[in-house]
Amino acid sequence: MITLHTAAGTGVPGWVGYPAETGHVLDGEWQRTWTELTGEPRRVRWQWTGYPAAVFPMRPSVLAGWEEMVRLIDSIPGKFVLSGYSQGALVVCLLWRHDLLTGRLHHRLNDCLGVITYGNPMRAPGIAYGNTMLWGRPAPGPDDGYTTGGIAGPGDLHPEECLFPESHPQTGKPAVYDFANAGDLYTAAPVGDDPWDNPTKVGAYETLIYESVLDFNGGDLFSWAKTIFKVISAPWTTVWPMFQAIWNGVQFLSAGMNAPHWQYDSRPATDFVRRLSETE
Repeated sequence: MITLHTAAGTGVPGWVGYPAETGHVLDGEWQRTWTELTGEPRRVRWQWTGYPAAVFPMRPSVLAGWEEMVRLIDSIPGKFVLSGYSQGALVVCLLWRHDLLTGRLHHRLNDCLGVITYGNPMRAPGIAYGNTMLWGRPAPGPDDGYTTGGIAGPGDLHPEECLFPESHPQTGKPAVYDFANAGDLYTAAPVGDDPWDNPTKVGAYETLIYESVLDFNGGDLFSWAKTIFKVISAPWTTVWPMFQAIWNGVQFLSAGMNAPHWQYDSRPATDFVRRLSETE
């Protein structure tokens, strides 16, 4: 049996959202009842992560989710899969980079069978293995003429971090499966091929606003916006639509449920986790 560790997106409880849908299907109450009635083995244990998933302030919320997921993984033996959406994708990617590839949970690296994200702000530029290998869709194309990746910019995963390392039994195979829609500002920002050392100007602006949103405490929005625009050297007419788009996304308001950030499908990931569970 494998454990599916999930982290929900902003503003919803842990049992809601795309990662949770996979948990409900593979380890829902009906599935447990079926196992009890038929005696067939329970293949997936779903463990959602209880954390604030707060809009304001977001960075402490992400850090809290990260620590809680570390605790849960450390307390549950056996193989596992990580899955997160939006803010929850930050939780699982930070844990993957800092605790599994190196760090506190490195001794559990070989137990990790994959990392699944939706709308990941840390998506490696130009790569979306969830799209290309599980969903049958291409990775998001260029925006403003630049390769797209996560809005975290310098915080994005490197391409090699999306593969299992040499020490893993599945070395060289994809480890991080991003589902990324074109037009999803969080995961398809025009950051360029090298946001770590040579970011694009527009990508750097978007990352600056994103980082500021992570630390905004929900207080005086106008003062916060003025502080941002003092730093950015672009004309107001250029920057304002960018700011507005990010802010609307964080507030879950004006873009509505038809925006690309809310148009994902959990079924390819569910099929993937089911296949993994049948081979373990």
